[in-house]
Amino acid sequence: MKRLLLLVGLLAATAHAEPLNYNVISLDAEARREVANDLMRASLFAEMNDADAARLANNINNKMHEAMKLAGAYPGIRFSAGDNQTYPVYDQKNRMTGWRSRAEVRLECRDFRQCSELIGKLQSFLQLGSWEFTIADETRQRVESELTSEAIVAFRGKAEVVAKAFKSKSYRIVNMALNSRMPYAPRMAYAKAGVMAAEAAPPMAEGGTGSVMVTVNGSIQVQE
Repeated sequence: MKRLLLLVGLLAATAHAEPLNYNVISLDAEARREVANDLMRASLFAEMNDADAARLANNINNKMHEAMKLAGAYPGIRFSAGDNQTYPVYDQKNRMTGWRSRAEVRLECRDFRQCSELIGKLQSFLQLGSWEFTIADETRQRVESELTSEAIVAFRGKAEVVAKAFKSKSYRIVNMALNSRMPYAPRMAYAKAGVMAAEAAPPMAEGGTGSVMVTVNGSIQVQE
């Protein structure tokens, strides 16, 4: 008897509940903003050949130490070591003739003028590999927080328009998902092999802009 009463109670509750399988409409909205790129990343490298592995390592290390010393005069620029590779060199008869080594340094900065100045100095003994302008993480996170509110307002605005079109006075949100992204890749370039150091220097006057976007996807149920 208790089981029967429980079943009857559940059926009654289900009958009075408002199912979510009708008048459910999927919507999406977005908020987007163009933001000035405020971060620059660059990589420079030294690449040398030598028949003596120890001498080669010493020469490469000297260049890396000199680069670190120069970067020390720019405390606002983040300096770090990148990839470091050494491998044997063979001739056409597959005989080892020596060693080739490549070491890389990376720069990250907010002040494009200082970065340009340091890169110019480093190019006296290093080659410029690549550089990019992008939006710093903290800037992106701040903008995303602002855009999240705007995207939700836009979603609710669409929901109200839909509800009005259905001649409904209200609606309920069934589900909602928020996503943020940067639709455009960072502005990136690579130095061409064989160009002179001065010609390879990146233009620092303008870092360009990047786009930050927050999207809202969800469903609403229009109330009858």
